[in-house]
Amino acid sequence: MKNSTSARLLCGALLLVAAQACSEMSDPANETPVEPEPGLYKITVSGAGLLKHAKNDKAPETFCLTEIQSAAFPHLLAENYYKLHYACTNARAPRVGNAIGGEISCAADPKMASGVNRFIYDGVVGREKTSVEVRMNMDAELNPGAGGAEVSDAQMKMAMKAMERMRFVIEAVRTGDCD
Repeated sequence: MKNSTSARLLCGALLLVAAQACSEMSDPANETPVEPEPGLYKITVSGAGLLKHAKNDKAPETFCLTEIQSAAFPHLLAENYYKLHYACTNARAPRVGNAIGGEISCAADPKMASGVNRFIYDGVVGREKTSVEVRMNMDAELNPGAGGAEVSDAQMKMAMKAMERMRFVIEAVRTGDCD
């Protein structure tokens, strides 16, 4: 009987330690800051199914990162993919540890809506891997009839709300040195 009680206490203690270890997952904001290593990075974008229809020909699939670009690289990942036109503005949040964040704001297409479309991002910086998650916030008011004869205003509003729920992840993984 005594061994059974000891075994239960030991199992309980081990479960407590395991649960505590799982709850103390690393928070990038508490890590000592690092910069991405210069070199060749493979860039992938994943997320919503709409992504396959929204290819950005300006966005590279690989990127040769130089030492000079290293500090800005995590922000550039989001800015290169989601800056819709030259008049968009970037607001980078102060970096905390290895956590970054920011926002890209672009005026809505005046033929479709009035207001601003915002792309809000946060991410994690690592020496050989950096990732950024982007969410959309459409602070724009649709113009009546913006969808044309084929799409009602109600359908356009539903589509905008659906887009706001999408998350895109941009990941850059170092694959070696640049040629």
